[in-house]
Amino acid sequence: MSEKKSILYGEFFTKSAEETFALGRKLARELKPGHKVFLYGELGVGKTVFTRGLAQGLGVKEKIKSPTYVYVNLYYLKNGLRLAHFDLYRLSNTADFMSLGLAEIWADPKTISVLEWGDRIQLADFNLQKFAAIRIRSTKEGRKIWLENLLQPEKKNISEKFAQVWIDKYCTPIHVLAHSKMVACVAGVIADCFSQRGIKVDKVLIEQAALLHDLVRVVDFKIFDSDKFPYKVPKKAWTIYEKLRLKYHGRHHANVAAEILGRAGYPRLASVIAAHRFLRIFDSDFKNLGWEEKIVYYADKRVKHDQIVSLKERLSDGRKRNRGLEPEKDIQCSDVVIMKLEKEIFDLIKIKPEEISLLVNSVD
Repeated sequence: MSEKKSILYGEFFTKSAEETFALGRKLARELKPGHKVFLYGELGVGKTVFTRGLAQGLGVKEKIKSPTYVYVNLYYLKNGLRLAHFDLYRLSNTADFMSLGLAEIWADPKTISVLEWGDRIQLADFNLQKFAAIRIRSTKEGRKIWLENLLQPEKKNISEKFAQVWIDKYCTPIHVLAHSKMVACVAGVIADCFSQRGIKVDKVLIEQAALLHDLVRVVDFKIFDSDKFPYKVPKKAWTIYEKLRLKYHGRHHANVAAEILGRAGYPRLASVIAAHRFLRIFDSDFKNLGWEEKIVYYADKRVKHDQIVSLKERLSDGRKRNRGLEPEKDIQCSDVVIMKLEKEIFDLIKIKPEEISLLVNSVD
């Protein structure tokens, strides 16, 4: 399996506006008429700089300005194509987007669309299948840019045995795998509940993503010592762990696993895996994610080690385990937001959260 399917999937660091510009220009090579690029990030983080690079990569000669007050600027390219640069900052919801006629512009098959503040609309309202999502965050060193390139379909259909190939390849630790298997059980049961209520979700994708969500959990282990493992680690496996930690030093395991699978040609699977990061729920575009992402995210928050526990107990444990990996202030205020997601899920499937354990046991 090659991991070089897409050179533009994963996490990037830029130390200057010039580097952010260059990354945007690089993305332009993969864009085709009808493609849509959603940009997420706070004011002044570099969304327009990224767009300028993208526009130049497409051949735009004019100076790019963010269309804050006119909502969209159009730039004409060769062969009758055009770039539509949207700024949705002043919109409240999808209804605003529709009433202004903006959807008619991006629906044009000869238009490439770039949307700043893409979280202002609900992607589910448009049933989009192909788009690129780019989240930009400011750091002390510059900008952290996460790019999910969903412009291409999955390389192949995800089968029920797909995950095992990758687990074997990266020798996922036994105790980590035990946790992932239980997360997959919880996620699968919730997926069944959704289906019973007539809500379509991809159960195979959900279960395989759950099995792989901690595929390379070793990259951010706080303690990396073979003597501290709960069992003897084979030399081959330990060598793989050392290489992973060297290559992805300082990275979060969710993003690393997503990058590996995204570049291998499985962008949808990668998106579901990337979404399980503890504080992903705080990103402005989380509400735009599919139920597959949200179900795996929630299922992970119900499993402590390899046991199903209450959300309250798991979050308490998560605050301790994520200390040092995530901003402390965000970890402390995560409970309310995640519990809101729990309520949203269980209001839909019409059962109580504590019933999940019984349903999982009945499946076993």
